[in-house]
Amino acid sequence: MTDIVPYMQDPQLVESIAEFEEYCKTEDASAQPGSPELFESYLNRYAGKVGAIINTFIPTGIHPDMDKYLYDPLKKYSENGGKRHRPLICVAACAAVGGDIRQAFSASAAIEHFHTAALIHDDIADEASLRRGEPCMHLTQGEGLAINAGDLALSIVNGIVMRDPLLSDSMKVRVAIELVSMAQSTVEGQALDIGWARDGRYDITPEDYLVMATHKTAHYSGAVPLMGCHTEKEFDMSYFNREFKVLSREQLERVHALTLDILRVKGVWFHSEVARDILAAHGAKVDGACVTFPASLVDRCLSQCPAGFVWRARDPQKSIYTGEGQTDVFVMQDHGPVYVQERHGERRHGTMQDVINFYKLGQTSRVNAIVGQCTVDPHEVDGPNKHLLVTHQLLRHTDKPIMSWPVATIGENEKVFKMIEMVMGEGYLASHYFVTASVCALSPLQYAQESADTIIAYARANQPVTVLTAPMTGVSTPISDIGALVAQNAELLAGIVLAQLVQPGVPVIYGTATYAADMRSGAFITGSPLSNLIDRAALQLAQSLYHMPVPSRAIPTPKCRISKPDMRQCRTISSCSWVAPI
Repeated sequence: MTDIVPYMQDPQLVESIAEFEEYCKTEDASAQPGSPELFESYLNRYAGKVGAIINTFIPTGIHPDMDKYLYDPLKKYSENGGKRHRPLICVAACAAVGGDIRQAFSASAAIEHFHTAALIHDDIADEASLRRGEPCMHLTQGEGLAINAGDLALSIVNGIVMRDPLLSDSMKVRVAIELVSMAQSTVEGQALDIGWARDGRYDITPEDYLVMATHKTAHYSGAVPLMGCHTEKEFDMSYFNREFKVLSREQLERVHALTLDILRVKGVWFHSEVARDILAAHGAKVDGACVTFPASLVDRCLSQCPAGFVWRARDPQKSIYTGEGQTDVFVMQDHGPVYVQERHGERRHGTMQDVINFYKLGQTSRVNAIVGQCTVDPHEVDGPNKHLLVTHQLLRHTDKPIMSWPVATIGENEKVFKMIEMVMGEGYLASHYFVTASVCALSPLQYAQESADTIIAYARANQPVTVLTAPMTGVSTPISDIGALVAQNAELLAGIVLAQLVQPGVPVIYGTATYAADMRSGAFITGSPLSNLIDRAALQLAQSLYHMPVPSRAIPTPKCRISKPDMRQCRTISSCSWVAPI
């Protein structure tokens, strides 16, 4: 029987890991501060070092011929291991959430050896001749020994983890469950691939193909390696509080310069006569609905924006500070649904009673620090006073900071402010930041009359406003990430300038919600890697260059280890409910 070394006690492995850690420290120290590293360069830098560690996990036989016919061919095959992106993703995920990377190496090796087994068996099934520029194993060793080597790689997958003395028993079980699920998913995807090819299936849809690809490759190439975030340490939210820099300082300044060019040459369309008159009076050039901005005007208005503000609540103990220097995460209710789904699954139109129930829920919730907007549309209420009826219920049912439902005209917004002062006292809004609204630009490079007038109304009332844009890459902005970033930044800065011209120094929240477009249908895709990357760059632009409050969005997931309803313990960032500026 093969004598398998307790891997993490193997002196060779311990030395390899120590060398890797020291190498990482040296390389990181030599990197330029604030300069983001491309994933490809990350792979190139560490692939060889991680590969050496991975191969240490391959055992040896008790008979010389076992090495000749089994272990050595597998080691040789593994040494020509490609980019090693799976184990490196696993290690990086562990480091990203503050785990000990040494605890991730056994899982990294397990995933890579599973990959090796899949490739060996796949080459036999496909009757392939080359793999990574060299003859396939079944051609050099024979089909029987190749199958045997692939089986060996499969057999050691879970054993590597189970023999890792750095992992607790509970952690070993968690990792083993993920590995078993990974193997099953891959086999399912491979069955679809082989079966469709065998039967000459030309009726396969793009959706069918995505099912196959997700099961066969994406699962063990991306999803499972990211489980490197499993760690024996208690999860530390401070790792998410570290600034993630997508762009360098020089790149941020370049984006700003390009934005100024768009505002100066192309301009932004304002469909509000009141807004155009205000902008023209302060040096902007108005040509019909198009407004162009001199760079000096934009920069002056940006310099007037406060870096943070106290968002007042009816109960002073529940007031919150948002912006630069903020230490807490504040969660608010989402908004916009038309329908309500009952517990038994029936879908119906929302009612005013639903609005009230959601406001009560927000008031009693330990998660929601902010209550408001129209959480669901009350379809039975119609007419010009609908927004006032909703605001009335909001003021009745919460003493937390509120976010109002943006409405069409300056006059209608002013009625909301009058209602608030009936509760809080006449003149209260002049000296307290009490209510805000989210106002969205109309991409590309436009503000509807309703949006521009709402900005004006809130600025006149000295109330903060969230200027938001929600473009679609390839539809309402350029398809490139930088192109989309520059275009949406131009939209946001135009709205910010308008607010500052109405009321210099009024707080403005820099909001962004980018969506990638599905080029097949034109539908927007929420939570895509591209849109998240653009949003992160936009928020970095606002925080690092403009020093403005920004919103983020997050939801708890089943993977969150939440002992109490506290969003600060949430691991997973996603495009769902609004979170107050951070």
